[in-house]
Amino acid sequence: MRKIIIAIFILALCAVFFSVLGKRYRSNIPKEKIKNKSVFSTGDYDFSLDQDGLRRTYKVHVPPSYDEKSPIPAILNLHGGGGSAEGQINISQMNETADKKGFISIYPDGTGKKIVGKSFETWNSGTCCGSAKENSVDDVDFLSKVISDMESRFNIDKKRIFAAGYSNGAMMAMRLACEISDRIAAIATVASTQTISDCNLKHPVSMIHFHGTEDKCHLYSGGKCGGCFSEFFSSIGLPMEKTEYACESMASDINNWRNKNGCSEKSRVVLQKGNTKCIAYDKCSDNGEVEFCAMQKTGHVWPGGNSYAIGSCLENPNGRVCNQWKKFIGSENNDINANDMMWDFFQKHPMP
Repeated sequence: MRKIIIAIFILALCAVFFSVLGKRYRSNIPKEKIKNKSVFSTGDYDFSLDQDGLRRTYKVHVPPSYDEKSPIPAILNLHGGGGSAEGQINISQMNETADKKGFISIYPDGTGKKIVGKSFETWNSGTCCGSAKENSVDDVDFLSKVISDMESRFNIDKKRIFAAGYSNGAMMAMRLACEISDRIAAIATVASTQTISDCNLKHPVSMIHFHGTEDKCHLYSGGKCGGCFSEFFSSIGLPMEKTEYACESMASDINNWRNKNGCSEKSRVVLQKGNTKCIAYDKCSDNGEVEFCAMQKTGHVWPGGNSYAIGSCLENPNGRVCNQWKKFIGSENNDINANDMMWDFFQKHPMP
């Protein structure tokens, strides 16, 4: 009888122990994993988190090669002003590159308003842009939280977290490099200039930049930038106040990044194809590098992507709104594929 009582007592203790262990384990599992046990496998996901009283969102694409036992690189891919995560997926077409090369693509959403059912979001990248700047949204904090959130869900290689961006998103990638360089290994930027005055890198952050010489939004020669989108919206019957800001020329901006990374003044041509010429400044501190691709006869576009892939053009490619968009964006460039070049560049520049 005594043995039976002891056995029952042991079983009861085991039940309590495993119950507590189970609760503790479940408490550390993201809600999405409880709902969907395949969250750590390949696929597309929508995640959200709270930041400064706002519910912020981001999309994720996980390639078929992902194995939770092996660390995987990740690229934050930031949309332009007036865009969205979904729009950046369409414009950059980076999901296909992620599948081929084996990295996770992360597409965060900025903040902004909805107009006729469409999201028009911006990033607070310093002197630009939109309501994010006006409301002093702390997007550096948000994107830092996105990185931490991803690290809790996936086996992310912390030495190979990169940031890429288009237009206002490129400005934001530059700001991340300046303010959280302990988390960002290298950046790739398209059609933008730096829009913060202070930049104190904790270590060299290598950069590859792509810019069209006929970009109407971020002028290649510098001066007053940022008024093209208000002009576009006004042209389709949605009057918008024109906001501009002073911007550096590409020569000056690239030279500033060369100095930040301690690179040699001498450049070398690394690619010349069609209207595109890419030069590199190397011999930088800690294996850093700055590469610049100037694209003649090219507008405000993502090279090799589909910068016309906005909702209006997808729904009605020959419509007035789409034609106006193409007019303001300018000519595309298919001499090069920015995604492939970004990835090759990132491969050379993990966290020092």
